[in-house]
Amino acid sequence: MTQRIHWNLKFDNFLTPCLYCDHKKTDWMLPHLRYPSPFLLEELYHIGADQKCVNSDFWKDIDFKHSIINVNRSSLYLPEKGIFTDETKNNSSIRPVKVPDYVIQLLKKYRLQQKEQRLKLGDQRQDSGRILVQWNGAPIHPSTVTSWFHKFICNSDLPDIHLHSMRHTNITLQIAGGIPITTVAVRAGHVNANTTSKIYAHAIKSADEAALQYLENILQPKTGKNRKKNISS
Repeated sequence: MTQRIHWNLKFDNFLTPCLYCDHKKTDWMLPHLRYPSPFLLEELYHIGADQKCVNSDFWKDIDFKHSIINVNRSSLYLPEKGIFTDETKNNSSIRPVKVPDYVIQLLKKYRLQQKEQRLKLGDQRQDSGRILVQWNGAPIHPSTVTSWFHKFICNSDLPDIHLHSMRHTNITLQIAGGIPITTVAVRAGHVNANTTSKIYAHAIKSADEAALQYLENILQPKTGKNRKKNISS
């Protein structure tokens, strides 16, 4: 409990306790990472996508002009097929997601590094077209991102948060910020707003309490003035 309070983390209402990492902790992580790690962390944080979708991102999915990352597919692995792309879990998972400009700048820097690596490797370089690749350009295994994140957490003084916590953080912060639940659902790739409401009922309740407090702060002074008028009259 002490560690949870120190890191400003919250347990969700799932069967398995999960930790949320706030933006201050994410900002602390970035200087300690190497490419493509900063971009990867930012994408997980801002898009709220799961690892299957992040692993399957292609450079053609990035709209650099409008700062949009298009989530279109999943990356999977089967012993008999190897690494391959497949459809997303449902049609709602296919979506364009607006990201901050500095995430796009990270992507541009990483793409430049990939081009430099391609020139060094020559014929050894595989052109998979993916963003997250192995040293030779081949697609990474779907479990690679999870393993990397786990090792990073173990080698830092951060709490034992899971990779999927980044998705929960993304959605929870939107709700806390007063973003309409329909918009949150679209960005999260949920089938509808009801799905978001059921899963994140605890965050919605907290946002509702915050809204009540906000209204009280606005209306209370007026109420006080009215009371003074009533008393003087």
